[in-house]
Amino acid sequence: MSTDQTPRPEHTLTVEHRSIDFIPTDERHGNPESLFNVWFAANMQVTAIVTGALLVVIGLSLPWAILAAFIGVAAGTIFMALHSVQGPKLGIPQMIQSRAQFGYYGAAVPIVIVLLMYIGFFASSSVLGGQALTGLTHIPVKPTIIIIASICTVVAIFGYRLIHSVERWVSLISGLGFVYLTIMLFVHHDVAAVWHGGHFSAGCSGSASPSPRPGPSPTHPTSPTTPVTFPRTPPAAPSSGGATPVARSAPFG
Repeated sequence: MSTDQTPRPEHTLTVEHRSIDFIPTDERHGNPESLFNVWFAANMQVTAIVTGALLVVIGLSLPWAILAAFIGVAAGTIFMALHSVQGPKLGIPQMIQSRAQFGYYGAAVPIVIVLLMYIGFFASSSVLGGQALTGLTHIPVKPTIIIIASICTVVAIFGYRLIHSVERWVSLISGLGFVYLTIMLFVHHDVAAVWHGGHFSAGCSGSASPSPRPGPSPTHPTSPTTPVTFPRTPPAAPSSGGATPVARSAPFG
């Protein structure tokens, strides 16, 4: 009976068996290039476009939207970079690493938040990806959403090696695709026309037209352009009974 405990090399289509377990030192073979491919491919897709466009939708002008996106990404990257440095040294996933900062039970809080974020990201990516596939192939949107979600699920089940193999090609294809879209944007649209700071004041952002000054309405009776006349009502003749009827007030004319 063999007692050889040497781990067999895993192939791309082998289901990952480590998952959130501790990764032995001899199996830690990642490098900056593979890490770049994973994160570049994850962000060069439809969800990132929609997220960036929301900054303009809520009222920011294009320069302010780009600046806000840059600051947000830079701030988030700091924390991701710190966890990335810990990964090769500790050999455990980022959510497990957070026990060092939040404690054994306190780490449950960021884990729950991240799980909700991942579910939302997966759902939004599936819907937006399905809609994009529908626009390209004219297939009904529900089947395309199922197709995109199924592909992502299968890749996630196989895990680490298949993710890196797929993302390497996705990075190349999506990178070239976004370069093409950027060129078409500048060719067919006047980007310079929207490159302005807009109106900015405390409590609000983005482009806004100044509020009209308060003043009399042209159709209001007190408008200086409309003369006001008060027609006189002739007194009514006294009736035989001696009572004087009350005259009805005439409207402004």
